[in-house]
Amino acid sequence: MVSECYDEWQMIIHPLAGLTSQATGGYLANMCDMPYLEMDKSWWNPLLYENLRLHDAMYITSSDIAPGIYQMPTCLFLNLKLYTDYDYDFDIFQSVIDGKWTMDQLRSMIKDMDVDMNADNKWTVYDDFFGFAMHNSTEAVLTTMIGCGINMSRITEDGTNIVCNLASDSHAIEVVESIVDMYQNITYTTDINDYSNILFQGDRALFFMHKLESAAVHLRDMESDYLILPSPKWDEKQDSYYSFLSPHGSCFVALPQTVSGNENYGFLTEALARYSNQYVRPIAYDLVYKEKDSRDPRSVDVLNILLDCTYIDFQSLYNFGTVNDVLQTVFFQDKPLVSNLEKRQNAVDKAIVKLVENWMPVE
Repeated sequence: MVSECYDEWQMIIHPLAGLTSQATGGYLANMCDMPYLEMDKSWWNPLLYENLRLHDAMYITSSDIAPGIYQMPTCLFLNLKLYTDYDYDFDIFQSVIDGKWTMDQLRSMIKDMDVDMNADNKWTVYDDFFGFAMHNSTEAVLTTMIGCGINMSRITEDGTNIVCNLASDSHAIEVVESIVDMYQNITYTTDINDYSNILFQGDRALFFMHKLESAAVHLRDMESDYLILPSPKWDEKQDSYYSFLSPHGSCFVALPQTVSGNENYGFLTEALARYSNQYVRPIAYDLVYKEKDSRDPRSVDVLNILLDCTYIDFQSLYNFGTVNDVLQTVFFQDKPLVSNLEKRQNAVDKAIVKLVENWMPVE
């Protein structure tokens, strides 16, 4: 039974952490059944429509309606001072535009760059130099794997079940085993934002992986210029860049169950989504990034790439069997990959059964 308090709300914009239990608890409207809503259109999120629609029911999506969408795609920041100092013989921005920005290219740029500057056999944000820096987090892992075209989970062809078995995914195994050596366990002691505020701003990392929000929140006072880039593809055959959409920001949209079937709410929500995509996004680019934060006008061209390929799926959202945490230990603690994934598969399968059952539309 839906709480009466939901009669006071017609739309919810919130981080995913506050919506996942609402979706499985029957408190949210099935957007696929709402009159006028066209969830497969580009002004919504096509990849979320593909990955979070089960039993022809979808309770959570994202769009330009939620201003947080301009902060939460994950990306890479390139220090342009260091890029110039190292005198690379290619235009990395053009490589991105041409669809040639890949993991091999990233590896070639950062080869042998990490330096333990105080020779203490530890990697910290305060003392050392890195080609490629990132938080020790599941978010860094998901950014990388999704960027390389890995589906952490997928919906079966009949739309009634979820498949997640990374231990048997040859592409996932190849990607992870090929790149884990690029990921250093970089530690901090004071503030997690020291990665951006001290390490990257101090010109001690060529690349820094984080959310797009760092441009507006953490890097506005950075003296050196930087370029915003998508996470690299696995190879040039990959059809698109993919940007993991962090679940921690208020960029997700849901409708309470109490408005189900209401044509007025469906029409208004659809109109807001179209209008925001067409008119709000360019203004956000101009005010937030182009004029204040990007430092390089070319970054604005990359923003469309990031926002048009934002991705999340059931595994990256619900962390079945704590697989995301297992992968974090593989990337940052050199733990075995396949054997640890296989140990968690039974827990993954049980979690999927429970979610599939609870995702059924409310009658």
